[in-house]
This record gives sequence, C-alpha cells and structure tokens, in this order.
Amino acid sequence: MQIVHSVIHGFDKEQHGPITDVVMKEVLLDNSLPAVVTLVQGVQKLLGNSSNSQAWGKFGDNARVGRFPPALHGYIAHQDDAGQFLALTQLVVTELVTEATKKQASTGGRILFSLFIDDDAGPIFMVAMIKQKGGVSLNKDFVPTGITEIDLSKLHQAAQIRIDHYLRVESADPNADIDRNYL
Repeated sequence: MQIVHSVIHGFDKEQHGPITDVVMKEVLLDNSLPAVVTLVQGVQKLLGNSSNSQAWGKFGDNARVGRFPPALHGYIAHQDDAGQFLALTQLVVTELVTEATKKQASTGGRILFSLFIDDDAGPIFMVAMIKQKGGVSLNKDFVPTGITEIDLSKLHQAAQIRIDHYLRVESADPNADIDRNYL
C-alpha cells in the first residue's frame, strides 16, 4: 500500500445535542509518520475483513446522496493534487455536519480520509469516522500519535471507493453483465 494523501478532520456532537465545534484541517498529514501509516493500514485492513458487517454497493441515484459523488468524480482526474484532495475532504465534512445536524441521535468524531494505492485494486479513496478511545490517540492537531490497537469498536462508519472499478462501472453499458459495486 502506498499512501498518497491523508488528513483527519472532525466535529463535536453529543447525542441529542448541537454540534459544538467543527475542525477542518488545512494541512495534510505527513504520510511518513509511523502512526499515520499504521492508522491508514489498520482501517484499510478492517474494511477488507470479511467478518465485519460491511455492505457493498454504489452511489444512489436520488437527491439523498448530496454533493459528494459528483465532487469525487471531478476529483478523480486530479488525484495527485493535494489541494483537490483537501477540498474534497472538506466538502465531505460539510455534508456530514449538515446531516448530523438533522439527526438528533447522531454523534461527532474524528474523520480519517486517505487516498492510497492498493497493489491489487489500484487507487482507493477511504473515509472512516474514528471515535477517539483507548486504541487510537490523536494530538490537538489531529495527528495520530499512537496506535495500540484498531478494532471495530473504534471504527464507527467507513467507506472505501475503488476508483478504477468506479470508472469502469460509470462508463459501462447499462446492460453489461458486470459487478457494479465499487463501494
């Protein structure tokens, strides 16, 4: 795995309470830091674990999906551009905050974003909400400082988008017999 870009943003919200703080970083993480590598690799390994309760799919075709799918599609042509990556991740946080405001039972957390190259699957865009508990420690700048363990209780919600497969599905004949799941 080669990490191209990564960043952690976050927002604070207790169940049935208001959002009290939204933090969107302006600088990407240093992907050479061992804790960053461990975190991205650990989350990616969890998402690939067949024993978790993951679901496979694709973006919906209704208005509920918001601005992220078209923004991701625009970003794909600029995968090496750190500024484009940061802008996409900030849009995702804005969308999450909007949705969390509407749902009283939702909670906040720290949100890891990473673009990495998987040896088998090619580029993958990953987003994962991580609750800061015993296994994952972040400093005040949301830089991972220590990873003692990563387990599903620390990984709240996540998605991986296999970009090459996404592009094949989006350009395929609608009647073609192909696996259309890229999420």
